[in-house]
Amino acid sequence: MSFRRALAGFFIFIFVIMSLPTFLYFGLSNSLLRASFYEGPVVDQAYNFVLKVTAANLIKTDEVIADFFTETDLKTEMMTVFPAGLFKEMVKDFFSQVEKLAENPERPLTISMKSFRESLLTFANNLSYRLFQSLPMCRGGQMPEEDARGLPTCVPEGVEYNLVAAPFAKQFETSVYAAVPEQVQIDLNAAQGQSGVTFAGIFDWFMLTKYVLYGSLLALLVIIAILIYSPFSLIAKYEGIAFVLSGIAGYLLSLGLSLMPKYILADVNMPDFKEDVLQMTQYIVTYVVAESQKIALIFLSLGAVLILVRIFLVQKYNCEKSE
Repeated sequence: MSFRRALAGFFIFIFVIMSLPTFLYFGLSNSLLRASFYEGPVVDQAYNFVLKVTAANLIKTDEVIADFFTETDLKTEMMTVFPAGLFKEMVKDFFSQVEKLAENPERPLTISMKSFRESLLTFANNLSYRLFQSLPMCRGGQMPEEDARGLPTCVPEGVEYNLVAAPFAKQFETSVYAAVPEQVQIDLNAAQGQSGVTFAGIFDWFMLTKYVLYGSLLALLVIIAILIYSPFSLIAKYEGIAFVLSGIAGYLLSLGLSLMPKYILADVNMPDFKEDVLQMTQYIVTYVVAESQKIALIFLSLGAVLILVRIFLVQKYNCEKSE
């Protein structure tokens, strides 16, 4: 009997190991791999991320914009011409691509930025008009001079906007097209980090093994029960220990997931926006962590219930025996 119990303990260890990828898959399937996930708070976060990166890129590439506008100014102006509703419409096709990942995980995910670029043409004209308004008026017969950026030092009375700042609208439009690509591709086959792991490889592995994982956990529970055989209270104890240990291990694993973005993106060549990309990735990973923690806590709770059942049955048996 002691050998069978020792063997059952070994299968408990295997159960704990097998439960870890199961928790991870559960977290992914209930967050990143579900299209509805991208229609919630993540969309708003992605919207702010796109505006922030675009504003920072414009300030970096256009000297006039950098001198006259802050990142906050640019974001506010972009929100006027390109509200969050338009952004949600723009990424709808991306949602459908996510839903079809299971059919072809090697296909790159593509986000069309066409509507965003078109909206930013109005944004460029608004900036040039604000630039015109910020220029001082010429006083007392003062004649305007042109500075190194091509801007007049003052605006003579009666001179209209088109003569002064309209040319800068074209410059701003050029900067917009340089800062915002026509489309963004996410290549899931690109190796990330020092490990060379690809997102497509991870996804493909999980899709192939999900039924194996669920079936293996069920089979291990059956094997443990057969090895213990009787009494039922002892079976409940061993099964409870298996669930408790796997729940604890899964919860610790989910906490470790929060460190993955920093490791995976360590070698990404985006010096100017690496911190922003890291923050956005960490924000998304928090949802995966939360879903993984849910199933881990369910296992932990179920294990605790089984152990309590064991304690109750033993106490009941002892009471009946003492009578």
